Amino acid sequence: MTDVLARRVAGFAVATLAPALSGVVLLAVLARHVAAAEWAAVALGQSVGLLAALVVSCGWTLVGPSAVAVATAAERRGLYESALRSRTAVLAASLPLAVATGWLILPAGGRGLGLAVLAAMMLTGLSPRWFLVGTGDAGQLLRFEGGPIVVANLAAALALVLGAPVIVYPTALAVAAVGAVAAFTARVRRQLPSGATERPGDRRTRVAATATEVVGGVYSTANVALVATQVTVAAVAGYASGWRLYQWGMVVLVGVCQALQGWVAVEPSARPRRFRIALAAHAALGLLGLLAFAVVGGPLTELLFGSDLRVPEDVSIALGLAFFFLSLNTSLGRHVLATSRRVRELLVSTVLGAAVGVPAVLLLSAAHGAAGGAVGLAGAEAVVCGYQAVVARALLRHG
Repeated sequence: MTDVLARRVAGFAVATLAPALSGVVLLAVLARHVAAAEWAAVALGQSVGLLAALVVSCGWTLVGPSAVAVATAAERRGLYESALRSRTAVLAASLPLAVATGWLILPAGGRGLGLAVLAAMMLTGLSPRWFLVGTGDAGQLLRFEGGPIVVANLAAALALVLGAPVIVYPTALAVAAVGAVAAFTARVRRQLPSGATERPGDRRTRVAATATEVVGGVYSTANVALVATQVTVAAVAGYASGWRLYQWGMVVLVGVCQALQGWVAVEPSARPRRFRIALAAHAALGLLGLLAFAVVGGPLTELLFGSDLRVPEDVSIALGLAFFFLSLNTSLGRHVLATSRRVRELLVSTVLGAAVGVPAVLLLSAAHGAAGGAVGLAGAEAVVCGYQAVVARALLRHG
């Protein structure tokens, strides 16, 4: 079993890290082709677009993997097609509102680029990743998500080097996202038999899961947008560089989380021990991330993006602390509570995080600049982690 788990984690790590590393190449090139206002607009577009993508995902990323893990082949097709229909409808309905919001908050010097990035990020809400997490198929995840992103990132980087306009960046990401969803949908319909649709109770669970992710995203995913309302464009540009590192850290975190998500769900009698193994792995990952932010955050962003876009040291340390708590509550939330169908408690934890995080980010960034915004984020993640730890204590012992 240990060998199987190791191969599973390694496979998901490759499928997750490959697009992240290609993103490092792309953004290092992009940083040298944009002004500070455009760099800030790209970060803001990603921030708002990823928050909107949580709405588009309709809760499937949270509760879908465990449902797929225990479903038959016919039921899996039914789950996937139900998810695709609901996500597509929500995307069509929410895109105009997201664009209008972006128009209001994006700096004038990079508004067009920022809106294009926002739309491209929203398309990630259609990703089949949740389904492949449930099946534990890292190879297909690389084929239908990681691979297209790698190609899009490297193609866009090459185009920028050759003199293409910066709009090539969001365009390449949008094409990759739509193409991957279309290809995977064709595969599902070709290989899996028609199946039953989801039950009404499943829909109610997903509504709570959607609310959980969106409420949490208000202070975490949209963190750059909150900070941007209180500080200058120049400060946002430096903060955005630190946020890039935070996002790359989240990519690693999500890869480890999803590699374990199906594994902890498939054998109910072994869940308490598997919960503890998963939580220990995330604790180690969180500590490693905190150390990396504290030691190399500033020098690394200067190397990648240039001295003008270097993240300040105090911002980097605070983001590292936020990453530590985020790593813990990712495992507590997705491995322990979601697998145990304690979605209500998940929602309560994220409401608490938002209740602390949104005012903390706004007030602290107004008083102390970008560093205050990062401290507010860390405080919110600590609150979420503390509440989830209390709720999960019995589950970690007895399942």
